[in-house]
Amino acid sequence: MFEEIRTDKQSMSVQVSMPAWKQYEAELVHGEYPLDRYLGGGEESAVFLTRFDSGRAVIKLVCADQAQAVELVERWNLAANLRHPHLVRIFAAGTWEAPGMTLAYFVMEYAPENLADVLRERPLTPDEAREMLEPVVDALSYLHDQGLVHGDLKPANILAVDDQVKISSEAISAGDPAADIQALGVSLVQVLTQQTATISPDSRDPAIETLPVPFREIAQSCLNHDPRLRWGASQILARLHSPAAPADNLPAAAEAVTELVSEKPRRRHYVAAAALVVVAAAVAVGLMMHRTAAPVPVTSPPAQPAPAPASPAPIPGAPANTPKAAPQAEAEREAEPMRGSPSSQDGIVRRVLPEIPTKARDTVHGKATVVVRVAVDASGKVTQAMLEHGGSAYFGRLALEAARQWQFVPTERPGTRNWILRFEILRMETRVTPARARGE
Repeated sequence: MFEEIRTDKQSMSVQVSMPAWKQYEAELVHGEYPLDRYLGGGEESAVFLTRFDSGRAVIKLVCADQAQAVELVERWNLAANLRHPHLVRIFAAGTWEAPGMTLAYFVMEYAPENLADVLRERPLTPDEAREMLEPVVDALSYLHDQGLVHGDLKPANILAVDDQVKISSEAISAGDPAADIQALGVSLVQVLTQQTATISPDSRDPAIETLPVPFREIAQSCLNHDPRLRWGASQILARLHSPAAPADNLPAAAEAVTELVSEKPRRRHYVAAAALVVVAAAVAVGLMMHRTAAPVPVTSPPAQPAPAPASPAPIPGAPANTPKAAPQAEAEREAEPMRGSPSSQDGIVRRVLPEIPTKARDTVHGKATVVVRVAVDASGKVTQAMLEHGGSAYFGRLALEAARQWQFVPTERPGTRNWILRFEILRMETRVTPARARGE
């Protein structure tokens, strides 16, 4: 989503040297949008964390001359008027006169992760691909019905917003839907195989041949050399919903690809509201907190063997089908029983460890580390939990669920206390090291 808008420098009437974007932190764009933190960018664009209606958002700034700025703002305002649950919302767009240059900007929803980040670790399972594909195709169908196209569909532009799969909105314009469908086919092959599909007259790409039903048929149609023969978005949705279209297991060729990346932690979904938003290749941000108190490690007992789940865990946007934990499993998750007395020496009354499915734990080689920052009120209750920089989005979601159940020693001092919980997920156990946040 955050790929830079490319312009022909030779045709620009104003040549702009690469700004030192970080110096703009704390500036106020258009008198409304604070540039809270520089997330990343390049010569002609940059992305910052900002706030919109008191909530977290992202603002993108693009260097442009006056004519280009007008064109960009018109496009973004068009997208801002669209409403669909699987389109990233654009809240506002305009121009800003920064020192020495004109900038076009738009403010959009905050997204924690994009699909391209996951594909650097592993392909999706067929079930995950289905849960990704349905909302994406639904959003494309909405756009195409209005004579619009996405214009830049690819894994980097398939994002997460509040546990929902969404596609970016900044490139939406009038165009040919067949180009979107082709891009969808390329993305589908990539998410299942980590390979790039090729367009040929007979659609006989070896990567396509490895796909399971119904994805093979969908990809072949999307990548048909003749745009007139490609399915529309509504036809693709109908095929996905067809009872005769089960998501079979990957054939041997695709299984081999999956095996190569099995050492990476499996993510239940690539769109958990977890790490801070990714801009280009490096927008996973968040404040890295430092421990100032002596850490108190907590270790779970070794995981008991359990039957593997019937299917991979769902990705965001899918209904939660997690079976209710057995009493023994619940006992394993709680590293310490509730201690009601404020005499707890480390200031913690109750610790809860993430519930890691055996199938997910089996994918861990070494350890997966997740750091959660929690805000604690005077009663000792966790009022807010937020993932820190980096880490697995899948394990991050489970760690957040556990962190929200922690209980700390009450205090008579008003205000909020902040703690840092460092979870380490290993093949046989889960450890956690809690510490007071810096400055506490």
